[in-house]
Amino acid sequence: MAGSVGVGRAAPRSSPKRYAGTDPPLSLAGLTMADLQRTAELEKFLVEAGLYEGKEESAKREEVLSEIGQIVKEWVKQLTYK
Repeated sequence: MAGSVGVGRAAPRSSPKRYAGTDPPLSLAGLTMADLQRTAELEKFLVEAGLYEGKEESAKREEVLSEIGQIVKEWVKQLTYK
C-alpha cells in the first residue's frame, strides 16, 4: 500500500545515552578558542568589578557554611530526641 511504509512497525530502538541532566546537551562540540577567550574576558571583568570571590572570602564562606551545617545537625538531633 503506498504511503503506509513502516505503519504498525516500531522503529528499532538503540540503548538511550545517559546524561548528567534530564535532557541531552545542546551541543557535544568542545570549547573553541573564542569560548576560551570570552571566558577569560568574563573572569577579568568579574575580578575588576570586585564580583569575584577571593581566596580569603572563599575560606570564610566555607567556614561559616560548615558552622551553619553543624548548628542544623544539632538542631535536628534535638528535634528527634523529643
